[in-house]
Amino acid sequence: MADSISLDKYAQPGHQVWSDRQRLTNKLVRFCYEYLSQTKKLNAETIHALCKLTWITGGFDHSDNLARLTATKIPALETTFTANYSGWSLEEIAQDIQVKTGKSKSIVNPLITNYTGFTNFRNAYRNSSLEWIKENLRLMETILADAYSLKTDNQGAVLASKIETLSSIPTPSGDNVMHTEYLLSPLCFCMDPRVRFPIINGSGDVKAILRQFHVLNAGLVDKYSALTVLIGRMGVKDAADLDQLRSWDTNVVTSLKKRFKLAIPGSKNLALKDEEDYEIIQKNLTIKAKRIHNDLTNKLLKVFEGRILEGSNSCKYDALIEHYYHNKDLLIEVKSSTEIPDVRMAIGQLLDYHRQLEKRDNILMAVLLPKEPSQSVKDLLKYANTGLFWFSGDQLVDASLSK
Repeated sequence: MADSISLDKYAQPGHQVWSDRQRLTNKLVRFCYEYLSQTKKLNAETIHALCKLTWITGGFDHSDNLARLTATKIPALETTFTANYSGWSLEEIAQDIQVKTGKSKSIVNPLITNYTGFTNFRNAYRNSSLEWIKENLRLMETILADAYSLKTDNQGAVLASKIETLSSIPTPSGDNVMHTEYLLSPLCFCMDPRVRFPIINGSGDVKAILRQFHVLNAGLVDKYSALTVLIGRMGVKDAADLDQLRSWDTNVVTSLKKRFKLAIPGSKNLALKDEEDYEIIQKNLTIKAKRIHNDLTNKLLKVFEGRILEGSNSCKYDALIEHYYHNKDLLIEVKSSTEIPDVRMAIGQLLDYHRQLEKRDNILMAVLLPKEPSQSVKDLLKYANTGLFWFSGDQLVDASLSK
């Protein structure tokens, strides 16, 4: 695809034109994210602006005009680059962004002056999604960082599992909610350097294809896995092409329906095992690992006898210690390994359990490991604002950063 695309081209119908537009949006969103990361300006408002860069106003009939596009694109650029572009031409905006980023005209101009955006995100959720991002800011930052550095489809499955832990997005009135992936899968598509993260929305074509895999009502990881397996087949070279598949001429062969599932933490279906995180997690799902987990849990019970609660079927946390620090309770996830993949998994589990608990504002979170972990693990837990414990003999070491 050429970097520079004529605006006139978008008046011509055809799926290749639209998929090129999606790829260009991918470049724009990654470009803006890089700037925000380098200038340390990543926050709820700028993340919302990145989402907004994926949106269009109107339908998908290729009859865009500049006014319709700038209803989302220019405000998003203003938030990203802390500017007021009212009355500016796209060329003038591009020139200002060149100065602020230090990038050349050949890099910036195609991103700013050409049509971008591809998802007609529902108006009712455009403003409320900002408040939702504010409530989930820490995990949103992690999701963006993971998506930006995706290398394998299995890593994408891990990312989908994180998205799956987030609560639905409500309307301002709270009367209705939207599936989280309708906002985040287009964003992850645009953050993915490989352009392989599928756009998973409520379109009839997407639903019809998912129905062929028997995952229409399944979790996000299964939906992600089913769509991803189609890339590289039927002329689909990436997720932009994948989004152009139409249900009436897409027949999924039986062999794919039987072996599409990617490896996910704790899953019994491990058709693909090419990702290091999964190999480590699976290695740790052994009898020895379970024994270590039980030993740690039993030690914890002795230390906090009479003050420790266990999770229910609907919220299966390992332990909740009442009144651990002043009047605050402590939610603990126990892991039998100090490997980064297990700690990442623990953080995701804690976030999911934490959001389900009443009075969660009064509950701290921590991970209990079998020994002192590496500095990289400590840095990860610090970044996630999650406490750290391990046992030295029978002595509990509290390295919690939340106190």
